[in-house]
Amino acid sequence: MAPAPKFAACAGRIVLAASSPTAGPLLRLILRHIECEPGQISLVSPDAEAGREAADLGVRFERHAVTRDELVPLFDRHLQGGDLFISDEATLGTLDALSLCQDRAVLYCDGRLTSWSHAFDTPAVSLDGRSAYAMRNSALARRDATREGPTAVFGHGGNPGLVSHFAKLALIKVASDTGSQEEEPATRADWATLCASLGIRAIHFTEIDEQTTTEGRGPNEFVDTAAPGALASSSVMAPELGWGTHERHWPLEGRDFGYGCGAAIRMARTGLSTSIRSWTPALGNVSGVLLSRASATSVADLLTIRESGRTAYRPTCHAVVRPCDDAWLSMREFRDLHYRAPARLRTAASEGIEGRVELGVLLMGHSRGSYWFGCRLEAGEARSLCARASPGALLCSASLMAAAAWTLNHPDRGIHEPEDLPHEQILEMCAPYLGHVAGTYSDWTPLAGRGHPFPEELDEADPWQFKNFRIGG
Repeated sequence: MAPAPKFAACAGRIVLAASSPTAGPLLRLILRHIECEPGQISLVSPDAEAGREAADLGVRFERHAVTRDELVPLFDRHLQGGDLFISDEATLGTLDALSLCQDRAVLYCDGRLTSWSHAFDTPAVSLDGRSAYAMRNSALARRDATREGPTAVFGHGGNPGLVSHFAKLALIKVASDTGSQEEEPATRADWATLCASLGIRAIHFTEIDEQTTTEGRGPNEFVDTAAPGALASSSVMAPELGWGTHERHWPLEGRDFGYGCGAAIRMARTGLSTSIRSWTPALGNVSGVLLSRASATSVADLLTIRESGRTAYRPTCHAVVRPCDDAWLSMREFRDLHYRAPARLRTAASEGIEGRVELGVLLMGHSRGSYWFGCRLEAGEARSLCARASPGALLCSASLMAAAAWTLNHPDRGIHEPEDLPHEQILEMCAPYLGHVAGTYSDWTPLAGRGHPFPEELDEADPWQFKNFRIGG
């Protein structure tokens, strides 16, 4: 077997804060594709299984959570200028970690925007203040205040992360197939111009988990194949969506943030209670829930055209999430218990998982109707590509590894989000771990099959109105 390609080299230390199921796959991909030795890496996690993975790979392990009080001592012990800190923990505050890295000239990558606790653990904390929109706005404010400095990439997992690069490739494909005269984008503004020229009205980021597990689920136990705590948190959070300029039906629960880029709104309800219809090649018509993801704002912001102080164009952008069956049952019980903290959070063991994960983007409103582009990764294939990896964990790990490699190769670029990175380079590094990557056109609209068994209040003049995608109130 040919040796794996090396995408970057690290001469200093790498500290990884992560738990199962991403800790093991991420360590393996770092050692496989970044020039470094196991002795340069430290894994910090409260998870014993992550510790066993570290021991197998010869990596140092500290078994404890990275809390707000422990963050500075952790850096004092392990990190100095030029080193790399990577976080994929669901309760490690992105903004504090990013700021500390900037102050100490430490490189930084994370897989998601996170706060110091789960949303269901600290209800007194403002849900608006911990929203993806608010955290992104604060990260970009830090970027704008400095512009230069050590490279930091935030929110670069599966979604957010990979979906931003999928969206760019999908736009280029639709442009090519429809005979667009626009040149391939070279700047941020070019992406918005291309998207507007194609007539894109709405973009869904579809996260479909069709995996089954062999273990049963106990009462008041929240189970997921990837990150049960993060899924429970996003279930109780207010859903966020980039709000398109074509929309003419403001949601009853819709709220402006009132600050920042203005590309997104939130809804005064939980994500779990906000059901959405969408479409994927494997399942056809599919329903999921609109959970908060930073990509809803960042992609919408990328694709916004502003003219003379007004917004001239923007598509509606948001996630549609359908977790595995055990997670669905967990979410329903979580709702029935009034979103109180579950007695136990459990990640299903990768060895007991079968099925697949589908991650992609659905571009709607162009001359060919709808176009889905993304990847489908089977559980068995994920394990063959990386020992003990589940599909969702491997997709996130590959994306985060690619972001880390880019960061090491460009150590003085300041703060970035996924849309700032070169999509072709990132996807080339991720390609071996994405499974089946493909695009499919469809004539599907959210009006298909509607009005049965009862009439519905729809906007039949424009199928791409957000109200047509909603299920129930």
